[in-house]
Amino acid sequence: WDDLGAGGAESQGRWAWGDERLSNVESSVAVRTPFIDEYATGPLLKTRVIAELVAKMAVLLLISWLAITVALCAAMNVPLYIGHFAMYLLRVHDEYSHDPISFAVGAGFIGAFFGIVNKLHSVSTNCENNIVDAARDWLNLLQPHHSREKLRTIVTFVILWTFICPLLLGCTYGNFFAGPRVSWKNWKWSYEMQNLLLQWGTGMLLLNSWAALCYFRVFTKEFWVAIAMGEGNVNDNNNQDNHVGAEIRR
Repeated sequence: WDDLGAGGAESQGRWAWGDERLSNVESSVAVRTPFIDEYATGPLLKTRVIAELVAKMAVLLLISWLAITVALCAAMNVPLYIGHFAMYLLRVHDEYSHDPISFAVGAGFIGAFFGIVNKLHSVSTNCENNIVDAARDWLNLLQPHHSREKLRTIVTFVILWTFICPLLLGCTYGNFFAGPRVSWKNWKWSYEMQNLLLQWGTGMLLLNSWAALCYFRVFTKEFWVAIAMGEGNVNDNNNQDNHVGAEIRR
């Protein structure tokens, strides 16, 4: 044992040997508890210990089965329901709305959502403050008398993005692709409000889908090259191209 030198197990990062002083990691490790105490005598006590062990294993198996079943059902049904809801907003007829297409559409929405959440998480971990604290600090900078133009810009953006633009986009989509559903003879106020709500939902779907596609740069060549070759290979190629460009400029 050549590594049993000065400093002991703590400084050398290993398990203690013989009568050496235990390291902090080894001292904090719990002692292995036997299933059946060696000093336990009598078949009744051993049977009780075995019964408790079997009951714990059965509960663990039941909970694991429930968790796996719920996760699989959610993974199969949530994208399907999201896709069907998107098809409903787009006014696609039931004859043309198939489950595989709806599942692919729903999976795309879920993938985009988790991609944005991953981006926000990576940004918050790289920054000193997280996204929520940064947004709160930025809102605290809005003074009532000194930031009227900024506040007006924010309110205008929220109203345009949340209400006006989706409603206009949904009405345009409905008139060009879905067509009117009711004639002026059978016009009712309740139906018109329901139709406007449907048009607004369609516009929100199209507007936010377009924003997500632009955010992930789906319409660029680099996006599809990264999918085909892998993001790591693309980054290595880009770094190599930048290094070659720097050498040429020298």
